Amino acid sequence: MNPDISDELLAHLARSAAGDARVALAALEASVAATEPDAQGRRKVELETLIDALGRARFAYDKGGEDHYNLVSALIKSVRNSDVNAALYWLARMIEGGADPIFIARRLCILASEDVGLADPHAMVQAAAAAEITRLIGLPEALFPLSQATIYLAKAPKSNAVKSAYGAGRRQTAAATAREPVPLHLRNAVTPLMKHNRLRRGLSLRP
Repeated sequence: MNPDISDELLAHLARSAAGDARVALAALEASVAATEPDAQGRRKVELETLIDALGRARFAYDKGGEDHYNLVSALIKSVRNSDVNAALYWLARMIEGGADPIFIARRLCILASEDVGLADPHAMVQAAAAAEITRLIGLPEALFPLSQATIYLAKAPKSNAVKSAYGAGRRQTAAATAREPVPLHLRNAVTPLMKHNRLRRGLSLRP
């Protein structure tokens, strides 16, 4: 790239970034990339392009660092608390900051079962549909199905009965009997001897 940015725009960039070099560099890179080159191959950055890039740069965060997990935690907790406005705010922060929309969709699918569950079985349908549509169309249009699923899940009644039931089964039964053999009548009859034993006992050959 061969950027052309005036001293006036650089000063505006410095003021707007408020001392955050990451914001300034991200906005500068984005504004240059969004500017079409002229016949000589130079990219003359305009104020409007820079302002738009600055707006997006302020949303940016380290997608592999602490901010990433703080933002998704805020989104999930807002949905759990049935706070639609807060949930949409944190969703926008993630999308505008460059979060992977498929990651967001997966978290909404988990929440639909873990936190809404049997209180509204249609929640899983909404989340799964949003995830599939997001996979098909990508951003920016995917913000609509993601927003719809977020609103639905936030407004839905909440129940952790599925999570609690599985946890109880794991703790009280599966963990305590992990080394116990599977009863004969529940096994898959894969050998002639097992089939013979089942027939002799009058048991079904089907698993």
